[in-house]
Amino acid sequence: MPSVVASLTLHFQAKEARAMRLEQYAREDAYRLFDKRMEAYAALYLHIGSARQALTRLARANEEDRESRMGAKAARHDLWADYTLIRLIGSQEVLDATAQILFFVDKSIETRTFDADGFIRKLDGFRDSARKELIRTDGSSSQPSRRANAVDDVK
Repeated sequence: MPSVVASLTLHFQAKEARAMRLEQYAREDAYRLFDKRMEAYAALYLHIGSARQALTRLARANEEDRESRMGAKAARHDLWADYTLIRLIGSQEVLDATAQILFFVDKSIETRTFDADGFIRKLDGFRDSARKELIRTDGSSSQPSRRANAVDDVK
């Protein structure tokens, strides 16, 4: 009888240990995904700033200024690279906001104009979407509290 009890105890302990390991692995995966999202969103935010500068230069340049057009296209290329990563790991809301920025950049390159107010609205949409994903509105962060203020309002 004692060996049956011991065997059952070991079985339940092993089962509990396995469940704890699986929970820990899931938590570690969530941390990694959160960090990757933070990196992707930060990279996009920086490239949005570069795109703004390139689009402003393009709008001010004359029609023959190929360098300004190439700079705007290079900035758009960087945004596309960020978009592809966000498409894989980001929320749909952040992906939609990112797509709006790409459309804005495409239109600005095509027309050689820059609407600063429109740009700010697109940027604010991205920032707000990223914050909503990374910091829940119920006061709890979607990940560790040490990250709660990671998306900063930099204008």
